[in-house]
Amino acid sequence: ADRQRRAAPPIGVAARARLAGASSSRFALYGELGDALRATRRALQGFASIDDRRNAAAQRLDLGVMLLRIGDHHHGEAEIRQAIDELQGLGLGSNAAVGRVWLGVAALRSGRPAQAQALLEGAIAELADTGVALTRSWALAALISLHLRAGAAAEADAYLQQLQAIVRSAPPMWSQAAALGAEVRLAQGRLAEALDAAKNALQIWREGVPSAERAVRGLVVLAEVQAACGHRDEARAAADQGLAMAAQIRRSLQDPQLEDCFDASDEVVRLHRVAARMLSIT
Repeated sequence: ADRQRRAAPPIGVAARARLAGASSSRFALYGELGDALRATRRALQGFASIDDRRNAAAQRLDLGVMLLRIGDHHHGEAEIRQAIDELQGLGLGSNAAVGRVWLGVAALRSGRPAQAQALLEGAIAELADTGVALTRSWALAALISLHLRAGAAAEADAYLQQLQAIVRSAPPMWSQAAALGAEVRLAQGRLAEALDAAKNALQIWREGVPSAERAVRGLVVLAEVQAACGHRDEARAAADQGLAMAAQIRRSLQDPQLEDCFDASDEVVRLHRVAARMLSIT
């Protein structure tokens, strides 16, 4: 009994690490990325200090994902790679497969589409029998974005159909799935359908968890679709609202380097592009 007491980690440290991890999940759900990042770092430090390698690896993966969401792709990818190695070493293969989904996202956002596609499709195959709808939804969403960037609307639509088939089991993805549907319809030139889907994405966000991050994503797409429809005032209004929400996220980061990364992130750049284009139209 004495030996067990000596071997057990300090209860206070373990409890604080678990609390920080739970706080991080809550902050991430609401799109409060700065608070989520800081809580994740506290959780990682706490679990590492008591040699809880399983939870430390999980928090390291969350840290990498958080950095990706902010736009720090370089450091995000490095943390994800380390987390995958740690999870694999612990025999947690399905958790490592989740990491490979995010490694694929990192490759996509860093301009390596072929590597991204291989990682994402491989991870989907690994997770096929796990019933983890949310993780597979992330992978499918990234594949849709990958093919849209390549101008391959038909392939993007095929992945969209797969996403729509499983997204009912993944509520956090509902608004993003609708927004991706709008992007696919826009790429196909089906503007009326694209506009309906973009408005639906924003409605889902308004009726669900009030996440600034999800709002930014939805408003990017709505602004682009309104612009394509020739609705100058509506496009500018959506872009301005999106930029205001993005500024809210930026203020939460409290780190100049992360703020610069966020300013260069895809959604923020696209919002500025639409706003500038609408200003140039007289």
